[in-house]
Amino acid sequence: MLPGVPAFAIMTADILCLRFDIKSALKSKWLIAGCITPLAALVFFLIDPARISFEKNQQVLVNIYKTTKKSEHSRLYYLNERLFSVDFYTRGKAQQIKFSNQQLKELLMNDREDFIIMQDEYINVFAPEIRQSFKPVGKYRYYLLMKESNDK
Repeated sequence: MLPGVPAFAIMTADILCLRFDIKSALKSKWLIAGCITPLAALVFFLIDPARISFEKNQQVLVNIYKTTKKSEHSRLYYLNERLFSVDFYTRGKAQQIKFSNQQLKELLMNDREDFIIMQDEYINVFAPEIRQSFKPVGKYRYYLLMKESNDK
């Protein structure tokens, strides 16, 4: 995006010159562009990237899962929203599950080692017995990688 800022500033200056009928457009264009470019850059740098949730790349958590799992029979799930990067980095082997305490209890009952990638805010919504049965093993931005705490 950054390489496009000067072009955007020149385009904006051109529009302002047309709108306000400035006759010496060439001089005004560069003057206005010279003012708009630093202002656009300032706005760009003032935006807190942590508040923008555009990055959902889960490669970090998938790598933690791959190094932490004890068996090839271990399963990785992601909770609620579809995380396309998890599908990509696991080659489609991860499964999406909807948030349901009953479905999470069923995961605890199977004979596999299960991992869940979820937004960190969901941990507070888990039933207490489920919250005690999973422990965090990784965190990336707003996402946690949870593992069953009981060894199978």
